Order: sequence, then structure tokens, then C-alpha cells
Amino acid sequence: EAVKNRLAELLREKDRADQAFLAAIQLNNRGAELQEKGDLAGALEKYRAARALLPEHMGIQVNLAIALLRLGQWKDGLAELREAVRREPSNVLWRAALADALSQAPVELGGMGRPVKALSSGTIY
Repeated sequence: EAVKNRLAELLREKDRADQAFLAAIQLNNRGAELQEKGDLAGALEKYRAARALLPEHMGIQVNLAIALLRLGQWKDGLAELREAVRREPSNVLWRAALADALSQAPVELGGMGRPVKALSSGTIY
């Protein structure tokens, strides 16, 4: 009986995790739609909600970072990108996104201070 109860508990936990994963991906996708329409504040809200459900998903974290950067929140955006690269150092997309952001970031935040270009129409991860 104890094994049966434990198995039922594990199945419920997996179901909750699957539901959280699905909800997070849906929120991320909705954020991408809003971002493409120019609603960066709305996109940021969706990305934050998605990350709260699925904090280990680096694609969501990078989308959050890009939205922050596009809103001019350089410090937070760069921190999110740096964390993505730290957690997945071999991911060339994350490294490229960080390099691009640093090429445009204000000098006082460790950037090169170049004018904003690609981040206004960059990739959604």
C-alpha cells in the first residue's frame, strides 16, 4: 500500500511539472508575440511569469534578457545574459547574444556604447 501511495504521489508530481512546463512555454510564446508587435512591457511580464514557472529554461531567460535590454534596462538584461552564458557556456547563441548586447551597452556597464541596432529586431529564443 505504501508503494502504491508513493507511486501515485510521484505521478501527481510529474503531472504538475508537465503542466508548469506547458504553461511556461505558452507564456514565453505569448511574450514573443507581444515583443514582435512592439509591446515590450507586455512581453517582459509574460517572460517573467514563464521564468517563475520554469527557471531552468535558458531560452526563456534569454528572451527576458533581450526584452530588458530593449527597454533600456541594461544592468538587469546583461546580468540575465551573463547568467545564461554561465549556466550554458557552450551555447553559441547565448554567447553571441551577450557579445551583441555588450557591443551596444553603455560603457559604464562594461559595454562598448555603440548605438542600438540588432537588439531592436533580434532573435526570439
